[in-house]
Amino acid sequence: MFALLFHCRFEEQCDVASQSLERYLTIWNSKHPDWSSYALNSLLARGRNRPSPATRASENPALPEFPHDLDPADAEFENAVIGFYKGLSYSASHSEHTMNFATAIRSAIVARQVDRWLRDHPREYAAWRSGKPFSGPTFLDDDNASAEAEDGWISISRLLEQQPSVQSVRPARRCELTHEVAAPYRQWEALAL
Repeated sequence: MFALLFHCRFEEQCDVASQSLERYLTIWNSKHPDWSSYALNSLLARGRNRPSPATRASENPALPEFPHDLDPADAEFENAVIGFYKGLSYSASHSEHTMNFATAIRSAIVARQVDRWLRDHPREYAAWRSGKPFSGPTFLDDDNASAEAEDGWISISRLLEQQPSVQSVRPARRCELTHEVAAPYRQWEALAL
């Protein structure tokens, strides 16, 4: 994902990242019906309108205020929104844009994966939340949660492969971690740990 995203122009990165966040938006809205989603919708709309990287941060919508007691899936979605916002508003270089939008994409997919686990394993979640051991699978081990993540990654891969900038790169080099891609990728991975 990172290598494909790196080959994309800013506008393409922004579009793919906003689409990944929108896949969780229905879940978010069902869990938080009383929360005003205006700021979040404005932020995602800004991403869909293909802004230029030269757009000043002051021209972008404000980062939404999230509720304080989020479940793990919603907290991961909040992380996705923050990554998206940073990519849209504060990144100075192509590598920084790529790292922030990659964080948004990864966190949006993980949010859906964790949400599926929460819905399928409420007792295990309750035990985990209270610090007690539980015998069921974690969100990483659960087949349905894993299938949810796999579906998300397949969708993102298709979106990235459709981007004109990616199509202009020879297929054999699209996912290759060249020196140009490897350095920001290692930096991004180090930040994620």
